[in-house]
Amino acid sequence: MTAACVVVAVSVAFWVYQQTQLQKVTQLTGKEYNGRVEWENQTQSAKTVLLSDGSKVQLQPKARLISPKTFNDDVREIKLEGDAFFEITHNPQKPFLVNVGNVVTKVLGTSFWIRATEDKQIGVGVKTGKVAVFEKKIGGKEKDNGVVLTPNLKVTYFAEQQHFVAGLVEKPEIIKAADVTSFEFDFQNTSLIKVVETLEKAYGIELFFENELLKNCTLTGNLQGMEMYEKLEAICQSLGASYQVQGTRIVLNGKGCQ
Repeated sequence: MTAACVVVAVSVAFWVYQQTQLQKVTQLTGKEYNGRVEWENQTQSAKTVLLSDGSKVQLQPKARLISPKTFNDDVREIKLEGDAFFEITHNPQKPFLVNVGNVVTKVLGTSFWIRATEDKQIGVGVKTGKVAVFEKKIGGKEKDNGVVLTPNLKVTYFAEQQHFVAGLVEKPEIIKAADVTSFEFDFQNTSLIKVVETLEKAYGIELFFENELLKNCTLTGNLQGMEMYEKLEAICQSLGASYQVQGTRIVLNGKGCQ
């Protein structure tokens, strides 16, 4: 009998947040004061904020953003309250910092989302590029419990416990740097090792064999057009296997093949 694929989320289910791209939504007008600009989305739909460096922010309802009118310092630093999706203009000379409560997200140029509406929890997920997430400096030093995120990874900061829990985003996407074409998902008597290598390359996520005998299996099937978890479910159904999401990696298990 074919075993059903199981997804076990090791991060507690305190929020579900679907990553999104910036859409063509109405631009929000900010209020200027003392060299700063404040945007507050009081509508029921997302609004776009355009920063002075060309960076774009999709501000979700009830969210608030504060930024210098122009970024004249060595860093581009803003403050966020609520949920937002960012597309940051690349500038290695001026890192971009987003302050949310006691957490700082640092980037050079990338796209990512932040969710801070949950009580005492702050979530950060990456779509493209690389992001460092850490607690604010204390006594002139950065705390050492931060994390670095790459595409399809997320982290949640628990304010009361003052720690981070890393995991995978809800819907991993093929990363731009992967250079993977659709035909690579059409497998014909392909070793499972090669299939796994293709998925790792496409999504930037580690897949681990709990049972080494799975490496002896082969797969025939076209997985083109499926989301990542749909691909994994199809593979598992074909091989009588299962998979679990464990933190930032996926573990495959099953009887394997002789």
